[in-house]
Formats: sequence, C-alpha cells, structure tokens
Amino acid sequence: MELRQQNFCSMLGGPPTRREGASDANEAGPPAGQHRPGERGFYRELFGELGWSVLYDGDGILGVGATNGASLWFVPRTADGPIDYDRAGVNHVAIGADSIAEVDAAAAHLADRGVPALFETPRHRPEFAHGPDQTYYQVMFESPDRVLFEVVYSGPLGN
Repeated sequence: MELRQQNFCSMLGGPPTRREGASDANEAGPPAGQHRPGERGFYRELFGELGWSVLYDGDGILGVGATNGASLWFVPRTADGPIDYDRAGVNHVAIGADSIAEVDAAAAHLADRGVPALFETPRHRPEFAHGPDQTYYQVMFESPDRVLFEVVYSGPLGN
C-alpha cells in the first residue's frame, strides 16, 4: 500500500467538526508518557493487515513501514491536556489501497474489532475521482488515541 496525504478539510468543504461516533474533542488523552491501553497493539495489527512491517517496537514506541519506504512512528503523549481538533496540525492520515476490495477488507477488519467507520464510509466519492471511469473509494475511522485515518483506493472503477 502507498502512503498518500489528503486534505480532509477541503474534502468536506470546511474545517472538521465533531466526528460522528468520535470521542468528545475536549477529552483529555492519557497522561504524558503513556499510550491508551492497547494502542500500540491496535496499530501493529492494523498496519500488519495493510501489509506494513514492524520496524521498531520497544520503549513505548512503535514504527511501521510500507514496502515503498514510507513509515509511521507512534510515540506516547509528551504533555497532558485536552486533545483539540481545531488547532493547526495534521488532520488525518490517508493510506492508499490497491483496490476497492482492499478498502473493504480494511473496513471489515476494523468492524470485527469494534472500530466504527465514520462519515458514512466506506463509499465512493466521485467528486474526488480523476474522471468518469475513475473512482475514489474510502473508509475513515478513528484510532484509539483519536487519530483520524483513511484507507482509500483511487483509480479505475471495477478494481
């Protein structure tokens, strides 16, 4: 799978608001220096399902890597306080899929683990497709530490 970044604010036509099924935006996360229980396991399992390998897992840190050299690193919180989605920063992380079936498999993997899909996904988004014979098919979800993710296939219809 290829790591791709999407501008979610422009997709929805404005800044994000409270996510359907998401936690309260002012809820404090875990104490500094800690993950929520099961967070690293969630990422290890999810990215393993997506074909990524574990690059590092120790000292409270998890690094995962794709075959194209992209990597993501998950570290414990370094400060206490509320999580604020209205601050500047990364809105979400998009992970490119090779087919619609791969997006559906990711959605099934998440559903089997009680992770709800957000924004009425999975679904086709023709407004983001690159032509009439193309599609933009996505599932969006929130991780245990409240990072917004998207698994997306963008390419010919029928793949």
